[in-house]
Amino acid sequence: MSEAAFEHIRVARDGRIATIEFARPPLNILHLDMLEEILTALGTIDADRTAALVLRGEGDVFSAGLDVREYVGSRLPMLIDRFHGIFRRLMSVDFPIIAVIRGSALGAGLELASICEFTIATDDAVLGQPEITLGLFPPVATIVLPRLIGSPAANELILTGRRVSAAEAWDMGLIGKVVDADDLDDEVGKLLNALASQSAPVTRLTKRAMYGRFRTRFMEELAELEALYQNELMHLEDAAEGIAAFLEKRKPDWANP
Repeated sequence: MSEAAFEHIRVARDGRIATIEFARPPLNILHLDMLEEILTALGTIDADRTAALVLRGEGDVFSAGLDVREYVGSRLPMLIDRFHGIFRRLMSVDFPIIAVIRGSALGAGLELASICEFTIATDDAVLGQPEITLGLFPPVATIVLPRLIGSPAANELILTGRRVSAAEAWDMGLIGKVVDADDLDDEVGKLLNALASQSAPVTRLTKRAMYGRFRTRFMEELAELEALYQNELMHLEDAAEGIAAFLEKRKPDWANP
């Protein structure tokens, strides 16, 4: 994999460890071109040579989510297609995926982290699914979070948009480990060494055993939610108002409070 081919991400390989770094600081907002680069990079990863994939953000933020400016006009269907294409690709691989979270993981950023087998976050990290405050819902989170943290906690995050600290996220099972920022790279290194020391074929079969049935359900439900999102949600006045209010930096005036 070569970094030279990409403008908005950095891709690297260190032995059997592949890394994709979101490179649009300070917030690493995911826009269409960046999503296409991530999809391309995922397609270049040789699964047989990979013990683990690391997802991380450049600077002090993992990712603050999708670029809301691209929700307006004809780019939205492509944005959703590429974004969900990333999840379909990640859900289909048999090597472990690690999310390394500095600062914040919000919206689509948290959805990406939540699909990883391992999440390590700095103790100052903030996590949340704020889509509801924009008149939207997070399709991937509605599938993944109830399985990950249980329905009560998932309901609160998705239906209120409340943000939680790293400590609270760890307590509810949203992330696997919380560390001091100075210790983050060391902790990631320890985990990667542990994964790389295992039998690669056994690891792949184990992950397949753990996720096989969920993979099938995930793919089916994601297709259903895409239709609900584009054919119903995005035709609501309140969805348009929520997006406009966010872009105009004001409180939304819901037509149907």
